[in-house]
Amino acid sequence: MRIMNRAWLPLLVGCCALLVAASASAQPRPQQQVIDLNRQAMEAYNNLEIDQARTLLEQAEQLATQNHVTGAPLARTYLNLGVLQIGGLSDNAAGLQMFIQALRADGSVQLDPLTSTPEIQLMYARARNEVGSTPVQTADPVPSTEPPPSNIPHDSVPEQLAQTPVPVFLEVPPRQRVSEVNLFYRGHGMRAYRQVAMERMRGGYGFEIPCADVFEPAIYYYIEVIGRSGDRVAFVGNEERPVTVPIVTTRNHPPPSLPGQAPPQQCAEECPPGMPGCGGTGSGAGLGDACTRTSDCADDLDCESGLCVNPEASEEPQLEDEGEAPRIFLHLGATLGSGYASGGMLADATPPPELPNQSAWVPGQTGDCMADAELYCVRVATPGFVPAFAMRIAAGYYVLPRLALALTARIAFSSGVGSLANMVLGARAQYALVEPKSTGLTFDAFVGGGYGQIQISPSGNGDPAPWIISGLGSVSGGGVIGYRIVRNFGIQASVEAVFMVLTFLFNIDTTLGVALTF
Repeated sequence: MRIMNRAWLPLLVGCCALLVAASASAQPRPQQQVIDLNRQAMEAYNNLEIDQARTLLEQAEQLATQNHVTGAPLARTYLNLGVLQIGGLSDNAAGLQMFIQALRADGSVQLDPLTSTPEIQLMYARARNEVGSTPVQTADPVPSTEPPPSNIPHDSVPEQLAQTPVPVFLEVPPRQRVSEVNLFYRGHGMRAYRQVAMERMRGGYGFEIPCADVFEPAIYYYIEVIGRSGDRVAFVGNEERPVTVPIVTTRNHPPPSLPGQAPPQQCAEECPPGMPGCGGTGSGAGLGDACTRTSDCADDLDCESGLCVNPEASEEPQLEDEGEAPRIFLHLGATLGSGYASGGMLADATPPPELPNQSAWVPGQTGDCMADAELYCVRVATPGFVPAFAMRIAAGYYVLPRLALALTARIAFSSGVGSLANMVLGARAQYALVEPKSTGLTFDAFVGGGYGQIQISPSGNGDPAPWIISGLGSVSGGGVIGYRIVRNFGIQASVEAVFMVLTFLFNIDTTLGVALTF
């Protein structure tokens, strides 16, 4: 019996630790975090936990500033700070300044009736009067003959009918590490741009601007792509020079649509600008927009603390499926190998001279094993599969959403002698057979190759008997099925068929283990 060389253990542990330390788990979108912090803060405020509420709101303000979160979520943060200053700390002057900042961030932000008092309402009215005395740009952007600035290709729709959702699609390169893609749009009569999160879909990110905001003469928008570090990594247009989509009463081009979807239908009823929704999925206020009741929000959102929020994110934020599926993975597992043994297979060594019974070794002979008397074969009474235990490691990266490349290692707990007698180092390519997701079921098929040996002992480990050896080359294929419990951790099982060459040996590995993903 030969135990795995202990010198490999520090190296393996160090590699695993380096991989884990070099990767960081993806965090929820900053916009959703700001919304959640506001909800928690106002719950603390209603429970008279003033210091806790103030800490949470200051965290929300800092997070919004660092991650360029604007519009309704930022305005709600300032508005709640104003309510806290007046209602919780009796500081009307500070509260007035917070209300002014809130209205400048989003002029449509409203007080929550549940937290309003006559004094708070008076300060809010004073803030609105002061902001109202400052000139506010309400005119539509001036159309420009030059294309909007951008550092990523983007094709806008040529036109759209009035009161019909406007499809916006941005193709993002597969290698681009994206945290979120934000769309800022403005329709006729809107005081400011509205920010929404574009949804991940095949090939990129898409969103349909609700029909309630689509009126002649045009819709204006720009897009910002935020990377995993929180910085803007790509953009299309800006507030001064946005993308312009003409809104018409008669269409001169085919109806536009998002990839793989049917063209959106025109609203069945008349909706003047400012009225939430036109009846139908996708209408109503978007994520993070101001609301007074759930009916003001889109069909899949709820109204909480004056903002439209994702109800699933509010109830179970730890299970929320945020953004794209993890790209980096580390698989660790215990393996039960089954190698096929038959008489005449090559032995790892010559028989020790001190053994009285050397019947397990057979000298090489033509037609039996090898035409070389110095090489020995293994005597096997009954051919069949021989079990052996090992450990498997795979570390890889999805270069495309469904295609990954990985380095692998198979380390046997015991073996005979010879080059890489207890180890196979290799590489493989694997393809995801189900849609990649942050959590849930995973199923990949893979093919690969390696260098090293798989050895089996038909007489059982610990007996003074030879080991059957294999060639140093191998080709393999199989599948791995798993379940990702949270974004960064899951369980998995795999089956792999291994063909060792040029000295042939067939082996099947069944592995159970865990998966760390980033």
